Amino acid sequence: MSKLIELINNFKEKEIEFVALENNIDTTNPMGMLLFSICAAFSEMERNLITERVKAGLDAAHKKGRKGGRPKSVTKDKLKTLKSLLKNNDFSVSKKCKMVGISRSVYYRTINNAIIKS
Repeated sequence: MSKLIELINNFKEKEIEFVALENNIDTTNPMGMLLFSICAAFSEMERNLITERVKAGLDAAHKKGRKGGRPKSVTKDKLKTLKSLLKNNDFSVSKKCKMVGISRSVYYRTINNAIIKS
């Protein structure tokens, strides 16, 4: 809200008149400036309430043991299969990816992580 008021004050210093056509708020007079400040305060309060609700929802989900984000494409079984295929050089990378059911980028990311962890 302070940035909005600062912006309006900068407009006034440059002799720019701000009139919100959609809400019919004219900040060139004291009543319009009051209405603008009230609307900005309500907007800030609404944004803070939304943030609090999102945090409360995430906390409730974490307490239930739920995690956010996309599920991992490489499961423990796929990783085990991939490790056995890495030992065997009879198949191409494309064939290994098809056998495990992953993309090439996931394949290379997985083997790079496995090398770093080893």
